[in-house]
Amino acid sequence: MKDLYFKNSQGQTFGPISPDEIPLHPITPETIVWRPGMQDWVKAATIPEVMNYVPPTNNDNVSPSPPSVECEFVRPNNYMGWSLIAVVLSLCSSFIMLPFGVVALIYSFLVDDKWNNGYYKEAIDYSRKSYNWSTIAIYGTLIIFAVTLLVSLFLMYIFLR
Repeated sequence: MKDLYFKNSQGQTFGPISPDEIPLHPITPETIVWRPGMQDWVKAATIPEVMNYVPPTNNDNVSPSPPSVECEFVRPNNYMGWSLIAVVLSLCSSFIMLPFGVVALIYSFLVDDKWNNGYYKEAIDYSRKSYNWSTIAIYGTLIIFAVTLLVSLFLMYIFLR
């Protein structure tokens, strides 16, 4: 059961997802699911392998309304601003850190792409990677600039005294 697809309450299709990703999505026993080899879409409650990963529901007489995708997940920051700052700083001072800024920029673009296609776990992971690569590029550039400045001042002191 590697590739599972599901439909949300608005009829939008998401997937494929793996079994360990099921708790990250708003799948309930009433959710309509499908996987390769099945003739038609069925309720998740009819597939025992899926139900092993679906969180338990409230069995009280009052049934709560199903959570919406917008309420359950928070869109991660893509850190596009940090990525652009990293690229510009690298271009202005030292090209050594430019690859780090470019990688951060690529991850920034991937955050929104993955989120819009329903890959929430990957979007969160790419958001974290974008932040990390941006931070490395910015601080690396600042450190290189500071070291270059100190070495220049030291050499000026030696040769001009």
